[in-house]
Amino acid sequence: MSVYEKLISNQFVEYFPENPLDLADRESSKLTTEKLRVAFMDSPFSTEDDDPVVAAICVPNGRENDWVFSTKEGHRRLVEMYFNVSRLFLVGNSPSLCENQSCARFLYLANSEAILATLDKILVPLHPSCVDQGNLKTKFLCHKNDIYVRRVVMGPRISENDQDGSSVVDEQIEGFQWRRRLYFKASPSFIQSEMQLKRIGGDHPDTEMGDYELALIDGADFEVVNSVLVEVFSCSVVRGLGLVASHLTNLEKPRVLCLGIGVGVLSEFLRLQLGFEVVGAEIDKQLVYNAEMNFGFEKSASNVVCENALNVIAEFAKPVTYGNKFKKFHEMGVSGKFQVVILDINCSMKKAPFGVCSPPKEFVEEKTLMEMGECTDDHVDEKWFTLFALKSATDLTSSCPFLERLENVIANGCWTTTKEIVGL
Repeated sequence: MSVYEKLISNQFVEYFPENPLDLADRESSKLTTEKLRVAFMDSPFSTEDDDPVVAAICVPNGRENDWVFSTKEGHRRLVEMYFNVSRLFLVGNSPSLCENQSCARFLYLANSEAILATLDKILVPLHPSCVDQGNLKTKFLCHKNDIYVRRVVMGPRISENDQDGSSVVDEQIEGFQWRRRLYFKASPSFIQSEMQLKRIGGDHPDTEMGDYELALIDGADFEVVNSVLVEVFSCSVVRGLGLVASHLTNLEKPRVLCLGIGVGVLSEFLRLQLGFEVVGAEIDKQLVYNAEMNFGFEKSASNVVCENALNVIAEFAKPVTYGNKFKKFHEMGVSGKFQVVILDINCSMKKAPFGVCSPPKEFVEEKTLMEMGECTDDHVDEKWFTLFALKSATDLTSSCPFLERLENVIANGCWTTTKEIVGL
């Protein structure tokens, strides 16, 4: 029996068949190379006892060399996204015959039944034998196609803490909106950070929007807009500050500790738009460099500590008898506790959606939660403490589900409001 005929967990196969399309269809579909790249991977969750679902994605023209479309690891991420698919095919131009472009316009295969039927002829022979013989037609999926133009601002870079590499790109999405985005190689379908862009300079500087590629040809440059938040997470955090609004109202400059500043999107918004004094802890120096170079972050000696966030809160939470509260904060001029602590750290997790889990499990341990609480100032008889988190695909503790653990550490008066805001 051929390996194609069996569903084998995580089985990955690629080959390069002759392009079956005629010249007219090649032109309209942009599948123009003489040999196509066809790859498939079997889901780690499927068995031959199931009723297998076989599907395919046509790789967008211009993205053949994207990590997510050209490697086994990237293919695995797609399989995890489409978790109900038993075998997922990728069909596209041969990457070795496609040039990498610093600015590329992505073209998505038109919904042509004739072209898809022709492509399906090279896929059906690769269906597992357990597929219903009366239903051998491959289901063609439409991968998220809201990216029309991409320009690489900074290619993948590796640092000591950024093992998988990060990239900064400008992208034009629906409605001719422009975004500057940060991606990690380990989770290429997950936007780590993004900001709105505006054009500056060029022959027609008054044109605010339009086609990114034409603006580039026009000689325009681009800069980020830090007065607007476009990330869902950051917007939720800012809305959530309403939970402690009464605690902040009479403070001239509330202090915020951001655990994991990334490229500084949220911390700069809080500083510039809401007047907060923001101190960030970020373990990855490459991200801080990225923040300065590409995301408008104004780094200073008083707003960033390049340390592991766990060490930062552990040192700051120590009793005064142990000496000054975290030496680096003392040197930065931070004289007291914080009114708000924001946790914005995620980690790679194979079983999580998009390969990302937030927060990492060590941040929901009782000791760590208590230390975060100790970083906040006292308010009469109460301790205000709010944790923003995303559910992971699996429980983060062995003793109880994560949401039960979360409920245990949030004050009763805040729990209902918190559920309403973060949608728990």
